[in-house]
Amino acid sequence: MNIYEQIDAIFSGEAHDKPQWANEILSELKEIKSLLKEQKQSLPRERKVYNDSEYYDFVKEFRTKMKANIEKNTYPTFVYKGRKLGIDFKGLLYDQSTLKTIAKKEAFKVYRFAYEQQKYA
Repeated sequence: MNIYEQIDAIFSGEAHDKPQWANEILSELKEIKSLLKEQKQSLPRERKVYNDSEYYDFVKEFRTKMKANIEKNTYPTFVYKGRKLGIDFKGLLYDQSTLKTIAKKEAFKVYRFAYEQQKYA
């Protein structure tokens, strides 16, 4: 019986005696599950959703206003957590020092930050 058949037998209830490694794996999985549950409860809810059109209009305008313009040789910069950011020619947020596009999730954190700065200023 190979390892996969043994695992199937253990979890289907067909195995009469579980090997020690299976018991250890099950106890580790239970501990990991409880740690993840505890961690999930202790983490603050970071995501703040803006459903209003004002936020999305701001993002659209921000991306248009911050877009680089080769003809005028302008590369507008927005500083976020010490990083100089700009909008590339495709309208995507990028790090001006590395020229790498910012991931979508992080980009929306920047947009939220900029929106809150503008809204509460």
